[in-house]
Amino acid sequence: MTAVLLLLTVALTFLVRRSRFGLQLLAIRDDEERARGLGVRVGRVKLTAFILSAVPVGMAGGIYAYFLGQIFPQFAFDPLFDLSIALMAFLGGLGTVLGPLLGALVLESLQQYFTQQYGASQAYLIIYGALFLLVVLVLPRGVIPGVEELVARWRARSSSQGSGPGEPDRTGDVVEAGVG
Repeated sequence: MTAVLLLLTVALTFLVRRSRFGLQLLAIRDDEERARGLGVRVGRVKLTAFILSAVPVGMAGGIYAYFLGQIFPQFAFDPLFDLSIALMAFLGGLGTVLGPLLGALVLESLQQYFTQQYGASQAYLIIYGALFLLVVLVLPRGVIPGVEELVARWRARSSSQGSGPGEPDRTGDVVEAGVG
């Protein structure tokens, strides 16, 4: 059931990002007053976005409650869980669809591994903190945008180095042999 919810949520996210509604959300994010001036009904779009984001979260909460059998407030509002959710989003990349999925895959696997290795000592929290600092300092936009940027740099560098004497470079000009 959770896999179906995950697939539906990712599909909904892709559809929203590629729709007129997604463009309206981006316009509101960039400059709300300008979007309002361009004819975007800001209140209606924000309310719709709130509902679209709350439905999958509510369904996931219902599945979680069913899985546990009972819910107590001290376990339902766990700050460590909130930290791991934020870290998943930051690790994969904010503003991407696949980024938080990658972050969730990596962090949940790490948490399971550390729980097996170190028991219930919660030593993984130190590693979470270090990982969070590392991501914020080294890859502030996340792994996926950081890797995309590195690949773009590598491609630009390899295409500019591929121009030898007598071959056109990136601008289309012929590179002359070095005269010293």
